[in-house]
Amino acid sequence: MDVLGSGADGASLASRIRIVLTPSPSRADSRLRLACVALACILSGVAFTAGSVARGQLKEPSFEIASIKPNKSGEPGGSSGFEGSTYRGINVSLMRVVRLAYSPIQEFVGASDWMNTERHDILAKAEGNQTPAQMRLMLRSLLADRFKLVVHKETREKPAFALVLARPDGKLGPSLRRSEVDCSPSNRDKAPKGACGFRAGPGILSSRSATMDMLASELILTGRLVVNRTGLTGSYDLDLRWMPDEFETSADLIIGLREQLGLKLEEIRAPVEVIVIEKAERPSEN
Repeated sequence: MDVLGSGADGASLASRIRIVLTPSPSRADSRLRLACVALACILSGVAFTAGSVARGQLKEPSFEIASIKPNKSGEPGGSSGFEGSTYRGINVSLMRVVRLAYSPIQEFVGASDWMNTERHDILAKAEGNQTPAQMRLMLRSLLADRFKLVVHKETREKPAFALVLARPDGKLGPSLRRSEVDCSPSNRDKAPKGACGFRAGPGILSSRSATMDMLASELILTGRLVVNRTGLTGSYDLDLRWMPDEFETSADLIIGLREQLGLKLEEIRAPVEVIVIEKAERPSEN
């Protein structure tokens, strides 16, 4: 039986095979057009996705729930810190929260008086396990949302202090002791709830576990940036007491650092990253 039809010899069979396997110009053009259409669709999808992200679908990290209430107790001191995936501020000024949100930056300019004097109780919770860096970003979002805080960064050459060891032999003062809890950045999430942080008030600064970087940050009460140059690593328990006065840098604070903690402040000049506060509003209570 001749399945190829009559007259299908070897030469004609080869010709037919070449015709089938070799695309004609029109067939090649069609394939090229189809490929271009497919590529255009893919690129269009990519552009749509990028446009969607640019239009704000990629959101800043934020807390799942947050409560802000005025604290009119009039009591001195207060507490501010992260407890796992929770931020808790008791009797805190807005500026104290801002300093935590933008840590390790310590210099802030442009704050209104009420941002330092009016106090709040703030509780904010995030879902899942969050790092301290992620929590700071969430705190910034909270401040922008509830306090309408607007800031920008600048670098300025300014007088500063270096926190250093007071004694040549490196001996610490009686009120500065190694802590059993490690609050360094790599271990802070593993620390017991509420273990890492400071308690502060007029003439009082204490912590059950703090790094020297954290102490330097708290010493913004001197009115200048304080840079940790102690060389001390790990976490420490400390209790610092001094007689506050009207001057930016209390002489009694300087004495207390030396005698109680075995530390001192040395005057330096340094390029300082500054947060400039452009705007802030009192929050609505909830």
